[in-house]
Amino acid sequence: MAAKRLVGRGCTVVIVMYLMLVPESAYGAVYEWFKHSGITASISPTPTKVMACTETGFSTSPIDYDCKENTQSPYDWHIVPDTFEYYWECNHGSIVGADDGPSITYKAGETAGSGAVLLWVNDVAAIPPGDIGTRDDTAIFRQHNFSVIAPTGETSTFLGWQPADDIAKFKGTVTPAGDNFQGLDVDEGTEGSGASDGCWFAGSAYDEYTNESAISGGRWTIDASNNYQTDYIGAFGDIDGYYSAQGKTPCDLSVTQHMHFECDGAAGGYGTGAGWKEYTTNAFLIEVGNNSTFVSRDGVKSSTGH
Repeated sequence: MAAKRLVGRGCTVVIVMYLMLVPESAYGAVYEWFKHSGITASISPTPTKVMACTETGFSTSPIDYDCKENTQSPYDWHIVPDTFEYYWECNHGSIVGADDGPSITYKAGETAGSGAVLLWVNDVAAIPPGDIGTRDDTAIFRQHNFSVIAPTGETSTFLGWQPADDIAKFKGTVTPAGDNFQGLDVDEGTEGSGASDGCWFAGSAYDEYTNESAISGGRWTIDASNNYQTDYIGAFGDIDGYYSAQGKTPCDLSVTQHMHFECDGAAGGYGTGAGWKEYTTNAFLIEVGNNSTFVSRDGVKSSTGH
């Protein structure tokens, strides 16, 4: 405020003048910002079960809009999409690559357990220079839980005999029964489990039953019923007839089969290389009698001799 003094007819007149501050907005379009709504977001997809060792993509598409209103004529307003930053974590596994984008690749752990992906979405939109208001929404948190499944055992079923050979055929059924393992590869190995051959003698027509000869390194793919087949156990030809003629019967052959499922895209290796995870063992027993042979796989015995 400023004042001037004027003198006239013996009186003093004081004129008061006000200096008005003109808002910056009077010289241009300045917007005032308002939060329109809070952030909404979800995680997709939402599986209830994820296979151990496999990779699954998860993503989010957050939604939020802010209002900006022109404080000057023509007093228009606009709805403007918000901008975000992301941060992901996981349980019972790992995130492959970046964890700070709208999508991630989750790799499940190698064993059965409780898995989860966790997501934080934060509003990072700024007010442009010269504008006023607020548009910063509260960050949100989302979490999706699921089960990581893996084979933990199996059962055996006798299917019969291979014609002309003392070889029993078995089917394996992977457990737990409530999980679907279709498409998963399994294989066998010995892992140094000591094979025993009570029939063999030097000069025998049959090779000695060893870790290497007993387990051939079979590989199977699990079907829609969690089954795989066929596991052939025994000996070619008439082993009981041969050893009976040599005066060796009754005698037994045994070994422990180690079963593995494929993890990390392993290719071959009979379960001994990286990427194969053991889930159970099966005891093999071949009972060579005077006139017949019986075979057992993990306690399931052939219903007939051969």
